Amino acid sequence: MKFLVPAFLFLLLLVVIIIVRKSARAKSSGSVGLLVNPAENDNGAVDINLSIDHKTKLDSSTVYDLKATYKNKLVGFKIEIPDKGKQNERGFGNGITIKTLGKQSDDFRNALSDIYGLGISAKKFPEKVNVSYVDLHQFAKSYTQKSIENSPYSTELKLLFQSDKGNLAELYLNIRNDEKVMEFAEKDEEYRKPLVEFLTQQ
Repeated sequence: MKFLVPAFLFLLLLVVIIIVRKSARAKSSGSVGLLVNPAENDNGAVDINLSIDHKTKLDSSTVYDLKATYKNKLVGFKIEIPDKGKQNERGFGNGITIKTLGKQSDDFRNALSDIYGLGISAKKFPEKVNVSYVDLHQFAKSYTQKSIENSPYSTELKLLFQSDKGNLAELYLNIRNDEKVMEFAEKDEEYRKPLVEFLTQQ
């Protein structure tokens, strides 16, 4: 009898661990939204949303792990954004870095190519991509001397991709005030192909 009690407690503990792990997995998968929401793209532009799965504050920047689902695949990447005040008085700055999460980032690159109508091709996401940017809040304030009020976004940036060969792509990055979603809004359809090329390992 005295051996049954420890065995029962061990089994009970095992059941609790399994339930907790399942619950944690369900919570994690439930917080990841669709890469593209058709209802938000009825104007012809292709905007994408990624859930902020994890956030790490460093000395002078913040690293975000971004995740979404596309055709039942988990896709995403890391992005490191400098703190406010790291750009010049007009809002122009350097130092945003997009980094790979491995297969999830490869799948993101290929999903983006598919969404943009460029065809599906199994190519790799680069280890990292350095991007210049404009802080649109600071840019507006430098001209109006006033802060943007009642914005649904805590951060609004314009990302500037540029290669040594002169290739260029631009994209808007918005972080919602609740900091649960990062939006990437398309500026112009002509940037689709070069953007995918910037996110392709050479």
